Amino acid sequence: MIQLAREKTGNLECRFEVGDMHHLKEMGRRESYDLVYSLGNSLAHLPGREDAAGLIAECHSILKPGGVLIVQIVNFDRVISKKIKELPVISREEAGVTFVRKYEYPAGDQIMINFVSELIVNKGGKTESIVNSLPLIPLKSGELKAFFEAVFFKEIALFGDFSGSAFVADSPATIICGLRPQTEGSRLQAAGNRP
Repeated sequence: MIQLAREKTGNLECRFEVGDMHHLKEMGRRESYDLVYSLGNSLAHLPGREDAAGLIAECHSILKPGGVLIVQIVNFDRVISKKIKELPVISREEAGVTFVRKYEYPAGDQIMINFVSELIVNKGGKTESIVNSLPLIPLKSGELKAFFEAVFFKEIALFGDFSGSAFVADSPATIICGLRPQTEGSRLQAAGNRP
């Protein structure tokens, strides 16, 4: 992914790093960033809501003033309200790969849901199936927005996809963006205005 990012940015002056999202502060001690983003439903894989809120706060701390945080997850507002049990199957026939994705709701619990996936690979006349199950935090859009507001992000915006469509109940994704204020004075002023 880093190599692809480098290829896509061409001659632009960009540096990319790979790191563990549990250790962002360690990365931030070295320097700060113009942009931090979390894609592919990564935030939902943390152990709990406190961890997700903490990660948003850590992202804020490593951003430069005026820096932007972008987070993309599945639209869990839709998943939970409609009790969606299956996502569309992803199939790449030319590569011989099929990816089946399902949700399980343990005892009607909305604190965590299970993501059950099956990767089916057909190569050389042989079929291999890899099944995996892991818990997800079904973070709703309001929760994400509250996490951003708690650490004083500004210009917080929600989108339903990367084309910039407005976030609505049936959006496929929840994409939230926030701007770190230019000065700490903005943060202090915001803190003074909070109820």
